Amino acid sequence: MIRLYPINQLEVELAAELQTSLRRRGWQLATVDALIAAVALRRDLRLLTTDGDFAAVPGLVCENWLR
Repeated sequence: MIRLYPINQLEVELAAELQTSLRRRGWQLATVDALIAAVALRRDLRLLTTDGDFAAVPGLVCENWLR
């Protein structure tokens, strides 16, 4: 079963804050990645990814099942 999580205004604002915060620390996060991270953070989800860009997001729990 695949669960869909709609993006709302709170996630959009969190994504913008993430991008700004990370940019100040020298880390560029794509808009779509910031939105994915925001949804995962707000809903307390574990993100399954092989994308190392998410490593810079504070508090985001990531897993790579390919390792």
